Amino acid sequence: GIKQWTKQLGTSSEDWGKSVTTDSSGNIYVTEIYMNHRVMKWTPGATSGTVVAGGNGLGSGYDQLNFPKGIHVDSSGNIYITDSTPSRVMKVEPSFKVFTSIVFDFIFLRS
Repeated sequence: GIKQWTKQLGTSSEDWGKSVTTDSSGNIYVTEIYMNHRVMKWTPGATSGTVVAGGNGLGSGYDQLNFPKGIHVDSSGNIYITDSTPSRVMKVEPSFKVFTSIVFDFIFLRS
């Protein structure tokens, strides 16, 4: 599953991924939800990933995530991350320098 795959990618052995997606260039994006609260980007053939969101401790700041649950990359390279607390969707622009909360107080639905 995702936990084994993220360990193979080299993420922290104490952490594990919740969601995985790819973009049109073949980059892999993984949300780490228990220890690091971040999104990692892995380029094809890379031996290490790059933090593209979060990774600055648990929190609700623009440079923090709190149990990021889902991730999507659109055709323009924008990354959308569903974050648990506060309930929000974060948009990260391709430069990785502009972070925007686009939705607050949404409800996670379970099927």
